[in-house]
Order: sequence, then C-alpha cells, then structure tokens
Amino acid sequence: MANLQHHRHKHLEPFYESAKNRWETIQGVIELFQKAESCKSARTIDCREFKSSDGNNGGDLEGYKQQTMVLRPVNAREVYLLSSKMHCCCDVKGGDWSSIFLLYDSIRGPVKEEECRIEEALIKQVSYNYFARIVVIGLDLSAGDSSNTKMNASLVDRFHSLPFGFHKNSFVSDCILMPRGRAINCSVLERTFISRSSSVVNCGTVSCNVRGGHGKEGRSSSFECIPNSRYLEVLLGPETGGRKVKIHGESTMIDVTLSMKMSPNNNEFASLHYPNLLEYSKLSAPVNILCNGSYVCDTPSLNGFYLSSNSYIDAAASVIDVTLLQESSISKGCIVRDAILQWKASIVNGAHVNNALLMEYACAETAAIVNSSILGPDAHVGGGETQHTLLGPNTNAHHQSLLIGVIWPTGRGNIGYG
Repeated sequence: MANLQHHRHKHLEPFYESAKNRWETIQGVIELFQKAESCKSARTIDCREFKSSDGNNGGDLEGYKQQTMVLRPVNAREVYLLSSKMHCCCDVKGGDWSSIFLLYDSIRGPVKEEECRIEEALIKQVSYNYFARIVVIGLDLSAGDSSNTKMNASLVDRFHSLPFGFHKNSFVSDCILMPRGRAINCSVLERTFISRSSSVVNCGTVSCNVRGGHGKEGRSSSFECIPNSRYLEVLLGPETGGRKVKIHGESTMIDVTLSMKMSPNNNEFASLHYPNLLEYSKLSAPVNILCNGSYVCDTPSLNGFYLSSNSYIDAAASVIDVTLLQESSISKGCIVRDAILQWKASIVNGAHVNNALLMEYACAETAAIVNSSILGPDAHVGGGETQHTLLGPNTNAHHQSLLIGVIWPTGRGNIGYG
C-alpha cells in the first residue's frame, strides 16, 4: 500500500507543480500591474522568483529576485527622446506621458553612467509606437548588441535578429514588457504581459476581453485575479445534452472518469497531499500572459491566452481564450476557442477546435473539427470530426473519420474512416 501511494505521489507531483507555478505566475504578474497602476515616483521592486516543475530556476517566469529592479515614470528627458522624430518617434494618447513607465535591473555605478545607459537603451529598444493607458517599458541595460541573446531553440532561428523592446506597434495599451522581451509590428496590443525572452511579432489585434472563465465574456476594469474561473465545461455523450464535465489545466483521465462517475472515487490521496491543486488550477488573470521563452506571431486575432514557458502560437487564424502548458502549440491556420493544451500538445494545419482539452502529446491536425471533447494522452485526430467525445490515450482517428458521442476512456485504438 505504501508503495502504491509512493507511485501516486510521483504521478501527481508534476500536475501539482504546474498548477502552483501558474498560480504564482498570475499572482506575480497582477501584482506588477497593480504596482505600475499605483506608481507615482521611482520605486524598487523585488519580483518573485519562480521555479519550473523540476525545481530548477527559470520556470514560467524567469527568476528576477537575484537583482532588484527599478520601476518609475519616464522623466522629461525620456519623454523628449520618446516623442522626438529624430529618436523614438512615439506618441501617447492625449499627450499624457504620466502612465508610461520604465522597468530595468538596478545597476551599481555613477548616476550619470546609469542615465546614459538608460537613454541609449531607450533609443535602441523603443520606436514608432502609439501608447495609451498604462505601459511599462522594460529596458535591457546590459552591454553589447541588444538584438542578440541566447534564447530557447524555438526562438533562435525566428527572432534572434530582431531588437528587444517595442517597435512599430500602432496601439499599445495596458501592457508590461519585461527587459529582453519583444513586441514588434502589431496593430493592437492591449492588456498583455510579455516576459523576458518572449515575443509578440506581426500580429493583428491582441486583446483580453474575457472575464470569468472560458466562454464568459466581459471586461475587467482593474487588474485583479479571478478565482475559480479557469475551467472548461465539456458536454460528453449525446449532442442533445450529454454529461457535463468540469475540467482544468491539470485534469487527468482519472479526474474525467471520476467526474462522469465511471470509476470509484479514490481521490482522497490527491486531496490529502495536494489540498490546493484545484484552486491553483482554476485561477485566471484579466490579462494575456506570455511566460519565459513563449511567443505569438503572424496571427490576426487573439483574445485571452496564457502561454507557459516555451509554448507558442504561430500563424493561427483566430485564437480566443486558451491555456497552453509547457511546449504546447497552435499553428498553421487553426481556429481555436476555449481550449486547454497540456504539455507538448498541438493544434496544427487548419484544425478547428472549440471547448476542448488536449492532454499531453495529444494532437488535432489537418482540418480536424474538435468540439466539446477531451483528447487523452497521445491521442491524435485529423481529417474528420470529433464531437462530444472522450477519447482515451494512444488513440487515432483520421481519413474523414467521424466520432460523435463516443465515450472511450481506455483508448488504444484506431479509426481509419467511416
């Protein structure tokens, strides 16, 4: 019995750490927005130190606590540089620069030297933007070429030659860009947090108008955490009204079958050892969050997303209210709404996904239609429809296959056509 509990503990720990990491990230991001909202003069801040699920530094957000950072409004000299046609060529709504802030690592040295480095970084890292409301500009004050840094493999080939900072964005509102982050050539960029080594490039409208969980639209007027809201309600079984299952980012196939009362409730172990797992999993933020090493590019419409470290959205058609865990992705013409992708899950090649959970390594591809369904670990669908279906692990459905109202929790099968 003790050996069984040890294996259960080992199995659940990554799920618990993932949920806790996201909860801490959201808390830290919202706290930073609130500090900017109330900032009237220079202040030093200690951003929280985050850890990845394996306990190493550099999880969803890179650890900042090793260095103290300075958050302050721009001064008169910096306003001149930002608005000058010879330097940054930026403008602000109503000519009010009081809500534009700088954020940079505190450096030890003469004040004059720090001022020179800040001005030099500002000229290199900010150009041709229109700002409104609260905007925090993270500056990289390190020596050397600001456009080249060692980043994760997914970003090196695509973005290594692009400069850090805000460049050529038509409208930027209520955004925080950390040092060594990128926001380049976007039509509208609002209510978004961009971490270090993360990028938003060549996008249309990037906004966050979703409040209260998946599918419940509205707008938060302030930066406050939204508890008990990050979940999906999936109807499984008959299309006319199946069994409602509530799931979150770290739901397992066991959780789903328990919710459907398909197996005995043996969840006391999880409740005992991880009492906050559900609360960690369901917390939502009123802003978009790009964590360390994630990116969004070449997508015309995005509204409400959380990208964990090394996840990305690349050339999708439309993305609304999604949560991506580490190394998951949405790409190549997909339309996605109300979806959760677990580790290394993917939606690709024109798939349409709505109100769905893709567990680890699951994939929807090649014009697949997935609606109100759950794809288990390593499940793969493509070229057909999956509606109101629970598809178990290691299952494939392709070649114009059709799955409607299928409850197949054990998986391990193949549907070729029909």
